[in-house]
Amino acid sequence: MSGILYGIGVGPGDGQLLTIRAYRLLTGAKVIAVPVKKYGESSRALNIIRETVDVEEMNEVMLVGVLIDYGVLEEGTEALSMVVEGGEKAGPGVSAEDAGSGERTGTLDLSQFDGAGDPQKVSALANTFIENYELDKLAVLVNGENFGGGDAEGWLYFDDDYENVK
Repeated sequence: MSGILYGIGVGPGDGQLLTIRAYRLLTGAKVIAVPVKKYGESSRALNIIRETVDVEEMNEVMLVGVLIDYGVLEEGTEALSMVVEGGEKAGPGVSAEDAGSGERTGTLDLSQFDGAGDPQKVSALANTFIENYELDKLAVLVNGENFGGGDAEGWLYFDDDYENVK
């Protein structure tokens, strides 16, 4: 991967006070990286960017790339597919019988995953996809087969206590 890295200040805490140049760079960027103190934590800069810039949601290919960069997934790992199901809530235009449980699930199929025995890697993978796709739970497959982790049915859930996973 190659490109140009720009360091941008997001102003004094109000997204409407960004410079025109900062706004142009942010809206034209393919990737926006925002540092946080702790994994899964939000930051003032991230909140300003989310409020100010119409950033496309990251897709599975982009998320896998980020996880490779962080060492959670090994180089060469590919996202073969990401299927999201459910999540419909009863309300205007959606009847209670069509809504079902309202549970939003995802199934991610990867080309490889060597972290099945490493709870921190499993948690980082699950948290990243659950958070970005706003899922209740995630199943991870490797070439169409369950990778062997999760609960009895193979589901992974968001782990709020990521740093203390052992």
